[in-house]
Amino acid sequence: MDFGELGKFRLQITSRGTKTSEKFTAANITGVNIQFVPGEDLRKIFICMCFTPMPTRVVTSAMLKA
Repeated sequence: MDFGELGKFRLQITSRGTKTSEKFTAANITGVNIQFVPGEDLRKIFICMCFTPMPTRVVTSAMLKA
């Protein structure tokens, strides 16, 4: 599924291999995952992001009680 500037969702399939394609059946498929690939604009936003460590709620609560 294509969401334009936001990005794309696509399926990833994992499987057990076989020696020939003729021996491969649906039973060889072991899982299906959804992968999100961000669009160019969203990737630019991710690059510019920064994170600041914050105290946990427990620490904040203890500091307010002190």
